Amino acid sequence: MKINYGKNSFACGISWPNGQIIPHFSSPAETLDGIYIKELPKGEVSAFAALQGIVNSVLPRIIIIESGVDEGALTWIETSRLNVKIYSTEERYELLKKYLGEVNGAVLYSNEKSPHYRNAALTVAGTLRAIPVTPSAYQSFKAAGIELPVLADLTTLPYESAIDIYSWIYENIWISCNHRLLISMPIMDKYHLYDLATAISSAVVYLDCRIPEEKAVFELFLDDMKAGDGIVMGWYTTERSGISTVASHGLSTLPADYYANATVFAGLCHYIRKPSVPKKPKLENRIYIMNVISDGDNIQYNEHAMRVMWDRIEKNGEKGLIPLNWTISPSLPDVGPNLMNHYYDNASENDCFVSGPSGLGYALVYNTLEEPGAPCEDFMKNPETFKEYVRLTDKYLEKSGLRVVTIWDNATQTERDIYMREARYLRGLTVHVWCDRVTNTSSVNLDKRTQQLIPSYCGDINYFSNSLIKQCEGWDGNSPLFLAAQADVWGSITPTSLKELLDELNRRHNGKVDFVRADHYYALWGEANGIPFDLSLCDGVKAVSDGEDVSSLLNGTPSSGIYTAKQTGASTVDIELTDLFDITSLVIRHSEEANLCASLNVKDYSVFVSEDGENYKMIAEVRGNTESANYINTSCKAKYIRLSLDTPGKDGLARLACVEVYGKK
Repeated sequence: MKINYGKNSFACGISWPNGQIIPHFSSPAETLDGIYIKELPKGEVSAFAALQGIVNSVLPRIIIIESGVDEGALTWIETSRLNVKIYSTEERYELLKKYLGEVNGAVLYSNEKSPHYRNAALTVAGTLRAIPVTPSAYQSFKAAGIELPVLADLTTLPYESAIDIYSWIYENIWISCNHRLLISMPIMDKYHLYDLATAISSAVVYLDCRIPEEKAVFELFLDDMKAGDGIVMGWYTTERSGISTVASHGLSTLPADYYANATVFAGLCHYIRKPSVPKKPKLENRIYIMNVISDGDNIQYNEHAMRVMWDRIEKNGEKGLIPLNWTISPSLPDVGPNLMNHYYDNASENDCFVSGPSGLGYALVYNTLEEPGAPCEDFMKNPETFKEYVRLTDKYLEKSGLRVVTIWDNATQTERDIYMREARYLRGLTVHVWCDRVTNTSSVNLDKRTQQLIPSYCGDINYFSNSLIKQCEGWDGNSPLFLAAQADVWGSITPTSLKELLDELNRRHNGKVDFVRADHYYALWGEANGIPFDLSLCDGVKAVSDGEDVSSLLNGTPSSGIYTAKQTGASTVDIELTDLFDITSLVIRHSEEANLCASLNVKDYSVFVSEDGENYKMIAEVRGNTESANYINTSCKAKYIRLSLDTPGKDGLARLACVEVYGKK
């Protein structure tokens, strides 16, 4: 069968500029039409999921409701304040008829020869703005008075193997698909991501990377994608064979084969309300432990299991019991900003968020746990494509406010250096290293810490506790000790059990053990080792303008505490540090990063420093600024910093969203 396709053009409700991994959709309609997807006849599930994508590509008006999900079918709908009119199963054809005018036709498919035809039909349907239907479903639609022209009939294709089916897609359909987002979707009865695939004409494939011939076909698609502007969503037959194959192309994966309603959530407000960072504790000769909680690289985990755990912790009174570092996906500002903002809005000062492995999406940089199809080797060894991945990661770390990346499993010195050079928002790295879970192999790269997680991905509280107790043995108390560990959320580890562990460690070490936030951890480590850290996190650092305290400028986030001058024209902000420091850099974040118009950014300003508060010298002068944030490198000694805001934004009022000052003693 031969089908002629033109290049796909996206519907008017989609915005997908270069450098953005997931397209943004229009804001949802005032009232969405909802349907319980699992209650539909199996042959109609794909059709309604694809209908959602077609309709929502213009304006999100359909939402899929999932009965039986752990967090509750309506939980995210209520959290996101969405109004929904629910259609019963008996009313499903009324829903289809309502939007029939937006559908071009049907793509017929049958799973008799192979279940992979479901993915093939969805891929073809996305290029034609059609819905995939089985012959029996087509007859049911027809009996209900729904006439759909058949635009493609895949039941006539002779192929039976996955290799032949996806080779046919690559040779005939792939040219009409986008080459920026590939979906790898298991062939069981599914509907997750079908809306997104149809809306943006993504190819949907499912090939086994343990089988060389199938892997070779999968890599045909990956070869046509660009590192730094492409990503894979879904899942694979086995974790490491799929993740490593994608990583070898400089790409990463968003585990998402159970992520629902992407075309609705990607239409909600994309401004992320990043939590303020509390002042770090004073550095002392203590044991500092950073506990990282998995499995936040996984956006379906963010949508489902994490929400259940988050609500349970709050209900049990465990929220903020101890400092914990929750992994969460940097992709959420695009695909699920409502999810990220819910966790951020309900976090305590003890809740810090970090990126899962290994930045934007799950990328297996260096595999240390051999599995079929995934040998132990470096999969991100091409430095040019790896740079593109890290640059894209940095963009999304800044979008989401995440300062620490957890690497699975390890990274070479060259790769760690690339992280440090190309990810300027990054404060530190942790590495997993499955094959070495008992030996501390931390190292320092370019002024930032790379810390091994010991234990790594551990769900047993007894093993977890014994490991940390052993690592603390022999500490002489003469200098700080820094340790990091990773907890597996699927086991017996809870905030209460970790608090009991902290109490036990303090009993053994005279009250000199702290669990700390990741941002505090790297600041304390930097201070202890003479490495530049964010001096703004020190308790006692102050900012003043026109006699008014504006120290909220130094709270580590542009989401709150924005400084606005009292009067139009030039203004001055004076920052006083806690001591005399060697200043290495400053970051000046403008109004745009606080979700205000870019025209309000300060256009011209100068930076002065002083050791005594009386004699100042200029270290930077910015004129005609067009950036939302300015990174200023310097080398000077200072206790006092003065920002002279010479030319405000369009309305004449000088504004700053956040200021970071980096230095060392």
